[in-house]
Amino acid sequence: MRFFKSLYNSLYNFEWLRNQKKNTSWAWGYFFLLVFLVSGLSVISFGFKYWDEVPKIKQFINNELPDFAAQVNDGKMQITGLTEPYIKKYNNFLVIVDTRATGTISVKSFLQREDESAILIAQEKLEFYDSRSKEVKSEAMKKYSNFKTDRSQILKNSEYIFNKKMFGVFMSVFFLTLMIFLSVSNLVYILLFSSIFYFITKRTSSPWQFKEILNVGLFTITLPLILTQTLPGGLLNWLLMLIFGIWMYLIILKKDIAK
Repeated sequence: MRFFKSLYNSLYNFEWLRNQKKNTSWAWGYFFLLVFLVSGLSVISFGFKYWDEVPKIKQFINNELPDFAAQVNDGKMQITGLTEPYIKKYNNFLVIVDTRATGTISVKSFLQREDESAILIAQEKLEFYDSRSKEVKSEAMKKYSNFKTDRSQILKNSEYIFNKKMFGVFMSVFFLTLMIFLSVSNLVYILLFSSIFYFITKRTSSPWQFKEILNVGLFTITLPLILTQTLPGGLLNWLLMLIFGIWMYLIILKKDIAK
């Protein structure tokens, strides 16, 4: 109950937030509980969407995957069952297989538009082109000397990857990763703004201590943290940092300046 009361007041109650400056232990406890809650809700929301898409993904793989066999021998890829060059386009992503070309080939030679990314499987190399970075990454086939697969093996692997057990493992790892990321990234914001406002308070002879400003910041991050998970976007992140800064100003400086 204490957590939800703090959550409610952290959204708008500047006087309540100002009064939390001495509440160090609860400030840290609240922050990590907030991160836990936001991470959990985000993972649950993603999990439901992902699980609904699983049957579609499996059906897509079953329909699109050709009947082929592939093996790397002596650093060279050998493929049977495909008419090469095999080119398949999925939105702005190209999959190219050409292991029988006699000359030097490049993944970029198959691109028709600048916004296309592509992967090329050639006889002696694997190339990937990223349209965003405009970079080509290449790996020699000799690195995959023991590689061997076919359609049945890939379908078997997809059944294993998309079962409930693996789904649970994936969601657990995703939850822990998201918790760590949100904790670290938001603590960086809080420490940065706390340092800025502490510097300002020293210039204005305000009695605020750094620890008190940090305590307030651990509560004030509530609204920006929630919004970043519900309305993701690059420009939005800058807007939410601005909101956090304004909230900190209204809590720490406005009252002191008014005096």
